[in-house]
Amino acid sequence: MRIVILIFFVFMSCFIADNLKAQDVHFSHIHASPLYLNPSFTGLINDGAARLIVNSKSQWNTVTNAYSTAAASADIKLMAKKGTLVAGGIQIYADKAGDLSLTTVKTALSASIIKSLDFDDNYLLNFGINAGHVSNRIDYSQMIGFDNEPLIDQGIENKINYWDFGVGLSWFAKLSEHNQVYLGGSFWHFNTPDVSFSKDIRQGSDDETSLQREKLYAKKVVHGGGSFKMSQRMWLEPSFIFMDQGPHQEINTGTFLKYLKSKKRHKKVSVYIGAWLRWYLEADTKGIDAAVASIRMDINKTYLTLSYDINLSSYHRASNGAGGVELSLIHILEMDRYSRRLSPICCPKI
Repeated sequence: MRIVILIFFVFMSCFIADNLKAQDVHFSHIHASPLYLNPSFTGLINDGAARLIVNSKSQWNTVTNAYSTAAASADIKLMAKKGTLVAGGIQIYADKAGDLSLTTVKTALSASIIKSLDFDDNYLLNFGINAGHVSNRIDYSQMIGFDNEPLIDQGIENKINYWDFGVGLSWFAKLSEHNQVYLGGSFWHFNTPDVSFSKDIRQGSDDETSLQREKLYAKKVVHGGGSFKMSQRMWLEPSFIFMDQGPHQEINTGTFLKYLKSKKRHKKVSVYIGAWLRWYLEADTKGIDAAVASIRMDINKTYLTLSYDINLSSYHRASNGAGGVELSLIHILEMDRYSRRLSPICCPKI
């Protein structure tokens, strides 16, 4: 456990020290990036009091300097009383894309209230909020052209900062001892911050067409899934996610097949294999973007997932089908004495 915690804090330190910097964070691992999917998942920790998560993804690097994304989060149950649990979390992600190193760093805090709707915690309703600070940066020195860019000569900024907010709601139902379903929704960037690098020179300019305010589109997310026992050691765990942001829509559907290899108390091991399809929906076109193949292993309270995105869109002619590798690590902290004080709520495993 100490090694896992050390890896997490080294990872966080590298973020802060290097000030990595771009797109809305985009992970295929729905289960392994809960705080980025929905702030109401903050503190929704099964069989433990706190959770550490790291995520890393590299995409389309065989074609160009495409996307490289990394993230880390930590959340903890804070207090519980009479069927109500309050939790908090912190997240940081960094993304870098393109030949001009368009980059983004976001640091955020989240909080949630988890409410049991019955005496046995068979039904849970969760509400969460997220507030973060975002920094965007671009490197104009890597620009290649015959003439100078006029906006650079006017002193256009190469770094901007803004605040970003999100809210979320989720519902869990325990159908039986080994079967559950859940449904959730989240609303991100509802403050539609100005993400234009030219906002400092826009005021007073006569060129209103090229120097307009550039808003970050609000993003709506609907997601759900479940866990269903198929046999003594086998579970089916389907999930879906729908995202709508400006003119872009995306749908992910697929499932994990879980096999419980060992259920000894101090050596509980589960192995998962899974596959998802990702569709895109635009104003004038739609199709399959990628297939995601995934493998996961749970060893006691440490969960490791590796997946690969196989590009199936028209872009596959350039990428040769190569998409992106994604790696995720989750570790649950028991903190026995602390956990016992939070026992009024029994959280589901996601």
